[in-house]
Amino acid sequence: MKVWNSQRKQFIFNIRILLPEAFLFKINKKTKLNMLAVVNEGVERLIKEAERKKEVALQVRNLFESSDEISDEILKESKQLWEEFGFTEEMSKITNRKLAIQILQMFEDKLDEILLLLSNKVNPTQEETKRKDRDPKVSDYFHRRIRFGMKTDSVDALSYVTPYRQARDVSHHILKQFETQFHNIPTHIYDATGGIGGNTFGFVDILRKYYCTQQVNLKSFEMDSNRCNCLRDNLKVYLKEYSRQDMRKISTQVLEGNFLELWKEIPQNERTNSLVLIDAPWGNSDYSKHSIIYDLYLFDNETQKSVNEISHELLYNDGVSMVVLKVPMHYSEMNLVSNSEKVKVESYLLRKSKYLIIYK
Repeated sequence: MKVWNSQRKQFIFNIRILLPEAFLFKINKKTKLNMLAVVNEGVERLIKEAERKKEVALQVRNLFESSDEISDEILKESKQLWEEFGFTEEMSKITNRKLAIQILQMFEDKLDEILLLLSNKVNPTQEETKRKDRDPKVSDYFHRRIRFGMKTDSVDALSYVTPYRQARDVSHHILKQFETQFHNIPTHIYDATGGIGGNTFGFVDILRKYYCTQQVNLKSFEMDSNRCNCLRDNLKVYLKEYSRQDMRKISTQVLEGNFLELWKEIPQNERTNSLVLIDAPWGNSDYSKHSIIYDLYLFDNETQKSVNEISHELLYNDGVSMVVLKVPMHYSEMNLVSNSEKVKVESYLLRKSKYLIIYK
């Protein structure tokens, strides 16, 4: 197995050692086209083989997770499993517990992707069923290069995270809209409900890629202490992916506390030419029971405050250039546009949600 430390200080593994030739699938468009050419009998055989290997991988990982110290007995048993798994002699000599667990988790994720593609070939309806039944994992929400370093305080927190690709695409659209309306990009971006970092990472990625020559300050707010610590740690892991040259004009900061309270301390010169993103709570699963949702709320000193009202105040009283709300698909913009202070609202639609881009 080839393992080396790159300039970005992240282990990259040669997957060819981990998988036999039959499983060397790169999950991309070309692979999907190739998969369509596989006959059903062959697919079913590959599914059984992949499931068997995943079961063995889980057994090996459980051995390494069962104890902080790796005894000779564990090494002997794991070696037998490695060999059954089809790994080389070099792989069976791994004694680094953390590294072994990391490799196996990566391998299991890869097998999950392969099984999903194979199952979709046999029965296309299985893909949706598997996604519903499977508990969300960190790997579902962050880029594959940094998913192992990501932290979350609960599965519940993951359910509120904007997935990596979606966050990146939305951020790009928002910044292009800002540029179209105001002929520049915001000098300050505020993620009012940072969570564990979904939308924040989307902005960082797009700023680095398309606007790295312009000075931008990105601040993310999170009122839950544990989640805020996860956000700080996740941001550190994420920024390690980028060189100082890429990030030389992009500054990031995580602030713990209620956005509505901390916002009062933001000086006026940092409010102008700014963008505020708010992903207010949807009311757990209850939101789907309503045919129309007219408003969402943030808490201000233990009292609820309408995001519609907050948006108008930010635009008209605080000098913010643009406010973006992430809301359910059946959220009504009626209260936003019917206010005496007129605003323009544009929608960016997704499958279950939409982003309302609001400006004067």
